[in-house]
Amino acid sequence: MKKITVSTIAVAVGLTVVTPMASEAASSVKLNKKNVLVHAKSEKVVKGYKVYKGKLYKNGKLNKGYAVIGSGLNMKLYHNEALKKGYKTAKSNQYLFKNGKLTTTLVEHKSLFYYKGKLANGTISNTTYVNGKVTIDAATKQFVTDVKTALTSKGDVAAIIVNYLEKNGQDITAYQNLQYVENLNAILPAFIKTDSADDIVASFQVVVAEAVKAETEIVKVDKQSKALLAQYQELQKTWGNDEASKAAHIAFLRSMQTEMTKTYLEMNNLPDTTKWILTSKEVGLQYDQVLEDMWLQSLIKIADLQGLSEYVGYGKFAKPEQVTVENKEQAIAFLTVIKSYTGIEKHLLSAGVAERAGMELDAYVQQFEAAIVVLEK
Repeated sequence: MKKITVSTIAVAVGLTVVTPMASEAASSVKLNKKNVLVHAKSEKVVKGYKVYKGKLYKNGKLNKGYAVIGSGLNMKLYHNEALKKGYKTAKSNQYLFKNGKLTTTLVEHKSLFYYKGKLANGTISNTTYVNGKVTIDAATKQFVTDVKTALTSKGDVAAIIVNYLEKNGQDITAYQNLQYVENLNAILPAFIKTDSADDIVASFQVVVAEAVKAETEIVKVDKQSKALLAQYQELQKTWGNDEASKAAHIAFLRSMQTEMTKTYLEMNNLPDTTKWILTSKEVGLQYDQVLEDMWLQSLIKIADLQGLSEYVGYGKFAKPEQVTVENKEQAIAFLTVIKSYTGIEKHLLSAGVAERAGMELDAYVQQFEAAIVVLEK
């Protein structure tokens, strides 16, 4: 049987492979006056390929096009007269060069893996490759199928992935340490990638990391809320019904609102995934809604202390048509309170007005003001 050499295959795919000639003395070749590479003694043109002073010549002239020089691990890829810069495959993607030399480690290039310059084959670092592609065993294929099925049927996706990780000896400590692990299956459908087992694992680990961040925020908010509540309950013991006590009570409630506003802003500045975990209906924590409700409850208490409970209370905001000659002064006081909020606090108030009065805050204020104006005529 005829032996197929590297040169034979290369020619078949349109590349030129040249075996380096034996090293010649510096004086054996030179450039003549026409910049043609010639033998120093005979002045005859050097036939074939020759590297001279770092440049590749072909039949005495600077090379044009691609050429593979050498064999085995010593092969080099030239483009025109110089080594080809960057990554470039040769011989129908069988070889991968970097800056003209065969790559030396495991490299992925254009969806194919190369090891020591050749398409990866065999087992490398516990992964099996065939012609540069990762082979997928039956268990891994089944894992991908199971995850896709569970996502469609709202099954326990997290359990399937964790089981796969355990079987493959991967660390699941971060998952095990989650306090709200039951929320993970609500999070996964929005972020899991199912193109391959590696994609599933990688995206799962990202979700777990974000869930850890979310839990950190939950712990922080809970701690702050409990501290404020404890302080509030302690101070309540010292407040009476006199005006000074009411003023102190209102001042503390306003400070509580300020703290809640800071927390609300911090939450909205979190990474998108962490924020989604904390606020989405799918997960159910809805911490933005919790903070909005807590802030509004403080407003309701402030209104109550100011004798304005008929204008704002649990589940209600007074309608503009409720303003009468008798309660006009209270309506003006009520407007003064709600117009005192700006920035993010105005946003929190707007959410309460929209939910309880069924309109935007600005429109609500305008209608109230219009009703008062009519009564003043």
